[in-house]
Amino acid sequence: MKHLILTGALTLSMYSGMAQEPSNGGMSDFNPTVLVQVSPSLNNNKKPELPPKGERKPSRKLTAHIGGGWVMIEGVDESEILSYDINGYDGFPLASFDSAPEFTQTLFSLHGEYEVCFTTDEYIYTAYVWME
Repeated sequence: MKHLILTGALTLSMYSGMAQEPSNGGMSDFNPTVLVQVSPSLNNNKKPELPPKGERKPSRKLTAHIGGGWVMIEGVDESEILSYDINGYDGFPLASFDSAPEFTQTLFSLHGEYEVCFTTDEYIYTAYVWME
């Protein structure tokens, strides 16, 4: 029984450290965060680098965390993101940014439903967000 309690306590302490959000870079204490599912599609500019045969993984939706001044997508380094785009729900372009802080500042000032796209050399990651 003691072993079970100790294991539970260690697991909780391990996950509590992983739940910390990145620093907001000196922004105010108000630090909104949005969690969305992104769908990757091939960017027509390049072909993806395929892993060796036998090491390929099935495609899946990825999770993106959008916070005050930052964007984190599973398996994508933020430095790989070339543009941050906000489109109307119909896909009509509204704004495009070169940096996450400008993108998030504008996104968190909006109200309604929008399509957001994050473009890298190989992929375009698309998600839909509802901003209140």
